[in-house]
Amino acid sequence: MYLVSIVNSTSTTVLYPSAKTSWVGGFLANSNYALVVQAANDAFNPIRYGASSPVLSFTTGNPSMNGPATSLRVVASTGGLLSMAWSDPVDTGGVPIQRYRVKWIDGRGIVQTGETLTPNYIIYQLWSNTSYTVQVQCNNGVPNALTQGWGPYSPAQSFQTSDASLPSAPVQLLPSPVRSGGSVTMTWTPPDDTGGINISRYFVLMKLWNETNFYLSPNQFQVEPTRYTVSGLYAQTAYNFRVLAQNTMGHVLLPGLF
Repeated sequence: MYLVSIVNSTSTTVLYPSAKTSWVGGFLANSNYALVVQAANDAFNPIRYGASSPVLSFTTGNPSMNGPATSLRVVASTGGLLSMAWSDPVDTGGVPIQRYRVKWIDGRGIVQTGETLTPNYIIYQLWSNTSYTVQVQCNNGVPNALTQGWGPYSPAQSFQTSDASLPSAPVQLLPSPVRSGGSVTMTWTPPDDTGGINISRYFVLMKLWNETNFYLSPNQFQVEPTRYTVSGLYAQTAYNFRVLAQNTMGHVLLPGLF
């Protein structure tokens, strides 16, 4: 067993490799480092390390292309989403990673991508009990005519959504509904997480602004799949509305009012 100490003006990195060859990353570009190695054998318990090797000094080069992301994993899942996380490359190219690109492929070979500034990403609009191939690409902003700062993708890994689940809340699309003296027309977008199955329908709940409980709007009709009109209202009267999305697993309320 070995103890490797790598020091520069701002930090110290300590490694405990078991082999005589080890890949070390996390260095800054154009920076000076000093490295020493100590060895240990099985003669002592707890482990004691011998004398340090002569100091090896080295300087890293200019910023370069980063390597692939590491430790890609699922941190949460439902029937309709995979919440992914990963770690930065061992070799960042000597500069911080600026953004990430996530690529996923379903069983039909359909490829989709999304970008994020943080090492985590939620993949929505998936089908339940379905395997998806996921890869992550990192960008450190180092100019490159061919890749524009993007490094290689991480190795392809397969992840599966869970059984069908409840949908998440619908998303309000219009900040202000279309109103008349006796009706309100509301438009929203489908839930980000459908639960992995199709949304079967929506329900509009309502109440007077000073009432406590919501009830199913008695005079609602569908204009479009995500556009409903509620009629039979009193003029110049304040109402609160909520929308429920329903799949075969049930429904979920839209948080907040509109």
